[in-house]
Amino acid sequence: MPIEYSLQLAKEYFHFSASHFTIFGAESREWMHGHNYYLTLSLFGDRLEDGCLVDIERLRPEVRQLCEELDHQILLPAESPHLRVDQIGDVVQVSYGASEFRFPLSDVTLLPVNNITMENLAHHFATAIWERLAAPALSAIEVHLEETRGQRAGVRISK
Repeated sequence: MPIEYSLQLAKEYFHFSASHFTIFGAESREWMHGHNYYLTLSLFGDRLEDGCLVDIERLRPEVRQLCEELDHQILLPAESPHLRVDQIGDVVQVSYGASEFRFPLSDVTLLPVNNITMENLAHHFATAIWERLAAPALSAIEVHLEETRGQRAGVRISK
């Protein structure tokens, strides 16, 4: 009989606060705003190594570090066809249509996505966690990211 084990983690410190705006094409975007994001991680596998699906003591700090990297940052999509992002010294200049923004470089994180959405952020985390874990017992991981109470998106990555 097939068996699948699962492990779900939703630690209080799997959390970050960040600002962004979502782009809806060449002529429409949200206002710059922020969220307090909470991450839930689910891991799946069909076998256990030493009775554990993964080494939780290694996993928790890895996920915490990923959250800390985005905490109190302005998140910008590096791959948006509608956004121009230039670094001028220690300033990031962003152009979208007639709108221009200037931010200190230390306040900005450019992500390799086409838009800053819950779905893309969940995928960013899932990919990073999958690569860092490299656990042979894992068959899939799911990441859900909540940006406001009752509003979340998720992604599942499988072998």
